[in-house]
Amino acid sequence: MEQGPAHRSRRFVLREHDSRRVFDIADRMGWPKIGETVRKGFRKKALHVAWEMAPGVRLSYLSDRRARTAYLVVTSETTADLLPYSARISEAGIDFLDPEELVSAVGGAAKPKDEGLALVRAGLGAPENPTKPYVHAFFEAMRSPSTQVRMSGITAMGYAEWPMFVELLDAVSVEDGDAEVREHARSMAAAFRKA
Repeated sequence: MEQGPAHRSRRFVLREHDSRRVFDIADRMGWPKIGETVRKGFRKKALHVAWEMAPGVRLSYLSDRRARTAYLVVTSETTADLLPYSARISEAGIDFLDPEELVSAVGGAAKPKDEGLALVRAGLGAPENPTKPYVHAFFEAMRSPSTQVRMSGITAMGYAEWPMFVELLDAVSVEDGDAEVREHARSMAAAFRKA
């Protein structure tokens, strides 16, 4: 779960995470860059770049090589109506995956590693409100024999930020056979309660 600005759009997971294309579009739209951060850690590199779309409204590009994912998000401290700004992302020609495509990839994954990655990506790009395919995918992840899939499912629930999952996380934190999964579920449930 993320803490941050008062208002946030859903995350728009990019089909290709070529930052140059996003940078070119931001430049063409006249959005001034207001920050850039590169974080390097064990086997991963993360990039965060932000532009000001309008006074008090920020577009952020975030990429994570470990998750092989990049996404855009619109945030604001001043306005709750971010729909017009989110629409400008599409109008600008930025190609992103819709939530249905993301959750479909979970069921189409052949290996636990691929399923885990698909779950995290689906959680990142989840719609604002729960849908049956997402709820099904997240519940099924908790039934997986793969520890990696269960861990990724918990992470995906955190990204989706739907409070309905607190009870499931509580159950997993007590009943799962793996101590690491139980602890991850416990900390995610605590994050939901804190938010």
